Amino acid sequence: PSGAGARRVRWTSPGIVALLLAGCVLLHAPSLAWGFFADDFGHRLVLEHPDEHPTMRPWSLYDFGDPTAASVRDDALFPWWTESDWRGRFFRPLTSLSLWLDHAVWGRFAPGHHLTNLALQLALLGTLLWLYRSMGLGAGVALLAVALFALDDGSALVVGWIATRNSLLEAPFAAAALGFALRGREQGGGA
Repeated sequence: PSGAGARRVRWTSPGIVALLLAGCVLLHAPSLAWGFFADDFGHRLVLEHPDEHPTMRPWSLYDFGDPTAASVRDDALFPWWTESDWRGRFFRPLTSLSLWLDHAVWGRFAPGHHLTNLALQLALLGTLLWLYRSMGLGAGVALLAVALFALDDGSALVVGWIATRNSLLEAPFAAAALGFALRGREQGGGA
């Protein structure tokens, strides 16, 4: 409708943007009921009893260590057919620290851990919006790009599985680094 009393909705106003970002995050709200899954249980074991795992420690939750150690073989942490020189060591100190902090705050309350992932997803979406705007996209197009990113079903596993927190921590840093690089280039900081 037109006329003096008609108001046009401005999709790029801060309040609308905040609501849309929150809505995109709420798409993953069902993960609050998922509980722990797969690797999450191994992390719980190490965080609750750090001396009982032969290789992982709270500050290095992705170090699956040395399968030749007798305790690893005896406890059947690796299948019998695993090569004797196999090692699975992922350097993820920030993720390990994040999960350790989550454990200190939430303990065995899985929804709390999932809530942290939802907050990190919100931070990622906000960083992407800033990046897209830094690239010169209009506010509406940038918001649409963020919404399409958030609607992709590939993010369900990343947001819903606590052990994959490394992706939620890595992505905002990568987007921010790209955004700062673009700004630096625009300001004549490139070589």
